[in-house]
Amino acid sequence: MEKLKKVSNISWTMLGDSLVILDTRGKRQFHELNEIGAFLWNALDEEKTSEELKDCLLAHYDVSEEMARDDIESFLLELKTKNLLQ
Repeated sequence: MEKLKKVSNISWTMLGDSLVILDTRGKRQFHELNEIGAFLWNALDEEKTSEELKDCLLAHYDVSEEMARDDIESFLLELKTKNLLQ
């Protein structure tokens, strides 16, 4: 299973329950993550598989396993598309 980690050469900050990412590589872009996205982003400080992320999410939020799996797949796909994972 693929291990993923967030890229290390970008900046981000918490604004309320949201996390804002400033990607200055190439085109300057802002990305905003909601509370759960911020939780998952912070979990990616260390390499994790999607299964490990799901376990983290289930331990902290009251969601079904199916919903957690679907949300994580969408989240990771979006981060990969934006080149925010290594």
